[in-house]
Amino acid sequence: MDTNDKAIVKVTKQQITSDVVNLAKQIAPLATMYGLKPEQATIAMLTGWELGLGMMAALNYVDVIPVKGGGFRPSLRAQAMLALINSSGVLDAVDVTDHADDKGPSGCSVYMRRIIGRTTVEHTESFMREDALRAGLLGKSNWQNYPAAMYYNRALSGAARRICPDVIMGLYTPEEIALEGEWTESPDGAIVGFSPPLKQEPERPSTQIKSSFRPYPPAELRVKLVSIIVKRSQMEKEAFALPEQCDLVSEKLTECFSPDDDAAEKAFTVLCWLTDPDSRLKMAESHALLNWLLKPGTDTFELHEHAPAEARAVLAMVYETLQQETDAAREVFLRDSDPNPPEREGGKQDFSDAIAVADAEMEKRRND
Repeated sequence: MDTNDKAIVKVTKQQITSDVVNLAKQIAPLATMYGLKPEQATIAMLTGWELGLGMMAALNYVDVIPVKGGGFRPSLRAQAMLALINSSGVLDAVDVTDHADDKGPSGCSVYMRRIIGRTTVEHTESFMREDALRAGLLGKSNWQNYPAAMYYNRALSGAARRICPDVIMGLYTPEEIALEGEWTESPDGAIVGFSPPLKQEPERPSTQIKSSFRPYPPAELRVKLVSIIVKRSQMEKEAFALPEQCDLVSEKLTECFSPDDDAAEKAFTVLCWLTDPDSRLKMAESHALLNWLLKPGTDTFELHEHAPAEARAVLAMVYETLQQETDAAREVFLRDSDPNPPEREGGKQDFSDAIAVADAEMEKRRND
């Protein structure tokens, strides 16, 4: 067994031997109480053993998550990351800053400093509300119930992988790699864990609108957005979008029509056509709209290059539809109000006065 000689507190590096593997396999069938298959439990225990944890401690702190393409991937809960780092003694300094505003917790920053030989390595990892919004996390129950703990977990794991990858083996937290499963919360609300499902679900198609096929015509764009909404969870379909999400959707839609003087009005018209105009914006709708409006793969809320053209195409179609409806209503009004309109010289019927009256009446009806 090897030890970390540079650590203030010596941590034993436990090697995996055939005896350790056999012991893990013997314990694995008992892990059904954790909601794990035997092979998941074996991976968890062996991963934990390499980290320096005991077998049962590993079942508590190492989660084995289904990943894309099949198979499983081990992950480490945030509190276990901090425990291993503290026990290793490799850090020279660590500091946590919680951020908040009038809406509540808004993020967390974790600073770590480590001295390796003559080199000082330091890093501050921040995870803010904007990051959670971009990742579609704010609608999840654990983010709504324990936002401060969730911001801390994300910031801590990012800093740990940057400064102490050897201590935590470069592992991610369960939520960072999870595709399926249910998050469970401890009674005190301080710890949020993950229990993988007993059965793997088939891979879900991506909900990101693919850029290679854009720009979309209005009808196809609407179908794409609806398909994304349908794939969202039932909770997101029923829950109303958060104010930050509504503001971001409105800001980016308005940006599509900049620098028009009536850009906000045009943005609202497009929004009403793409979503249900008789209801507040839902969480799933905001997620779909932001997937459409924002450029993928960027850390900033940058507008997608095709979004303005698509939004203006939607607006043009809406205006054309309204004009057609207005023309049809005007014809009905003319026919019903005066079946024998006056004639001009040469025997042609003069509709100019009647059209003016009809237009005024239609405008009055729209305003009412």
